[in-house]
Amino acid sequence: AEAADHQARAVAALGGRAVAVPEGTAAEALAGVAGIAGAVWWGDAAAARALARALAARKGAILPLITGAVEAADVLVERHVCVDTTASGGNAQLLAEVAEG
Repeated sequence: AEAADHQARAVAALGGRAVAVPEGTAAEALAGVAGIAGAVWWGDAAAARALARALAARKGAILPLITGAVEAADVLVERHVCVDTTASGGNAQLLAEVAEG
């Protein structure tokens, strides 16, 4: 419980949101938890392997298992927007004129 509290505070300090899982919860339960982007585990290697397998078995993207100190990259989402100007030969102005017309 103390480690979970410390992990949750570390995540919150970096701008993330943590959801505590009750002690003794089976690793396979992670397969059904919605709205998570990863899991933090500080403990034995056997449990870490079981948690990593459970995260990998989920539908969709494989989520990370964080076994060390939580860092900003672990809790923040980065998004990029790209405008493909290939159709205009790389000329963004030409593409803008077509869109306006």
